[in-house]
Amino acid sequence: MNIARRHLSKGQQAMIAAKARFVSNQSQRDMARDLGLAQGRIAYASTVLDHAADLAAQVVAGALARKG
Repeated sequence: MNIARRHLSKGQQAMIAAKARFVSNQSQRDMARDLGLAQGRIAYASTVLDHAADLAAQVVAGALARKG
């Protein structure tokens, strides 16, 4: 995971982190700390993955952003 060097929004980074959690054994708290993201962002992205996984690719691509 080298999302730090890419020009991604915090939402895009959180979605990538949430997707990466499915293949790693890392907790949300540890991942958030390691990546410098708010744990709430990763939790929100995980919720999107759980309930609307088809939107995840749009978020990562930058075509869809969280409002508010």
